Amino acid sequence: MVGNYNCFTESPFLLTNVIAKSQASQYIAKKHLAMETSILTARILGVIYLSFGVGVLLNWNNYKKVIFDLLDNTAYMVLAGMIAIGAGVSILSFHNVWSNDWTILITIVGWIGTIKGMVLLMFPTQMIIYRSFLQLDFFRWMIVLVALSMGTLFTYFGFIA
Repeated sequence: MVGNYNCFTESPFLLTNVIAKSQASQYIAKKHLAMETSILTARILGVIYLSFGVGVLLNWNNYKKVIFDLLDNTAYMVLAGMIAIGAGVSILSFHNVWSNDWTILITIVGWIGTIKGMVLLMFPTQMIIYRSFLQLDFFRWMIVLVALSMGTLFTYFGFIA
């Protein structure tokens, strides 16, 4: 031991120090990659939600017709279920992050999409019960509010923050 330096326990070349630094570097790289994935996913979801919200706001009658056509055709419901599961599982495969910041919203959207798809595949004919609810004007404004809010939030975190 020279001065206050112990060459046997404090050497920068000591294997435990090298491993610890390597693990720290890997952790930082994983966090950076996770944030890049979050930003990319937020950009995609932001554009989708904003486009859908504005579309419903400006063209409600067309969207209402499409939704009713979807509800009336079991094949479309099965196809929508498969697409929802595909999108939800894709999000979860790359972004199943349970954290205490905005990125948890992406994970929640992934789980909602997966569960929605499963419900559509298991009960395609039972979705017709929502037809009367869809005719309410309240439903239109609820869709617009949720879609524009989510779109604005994801766009902010994906492009600005």
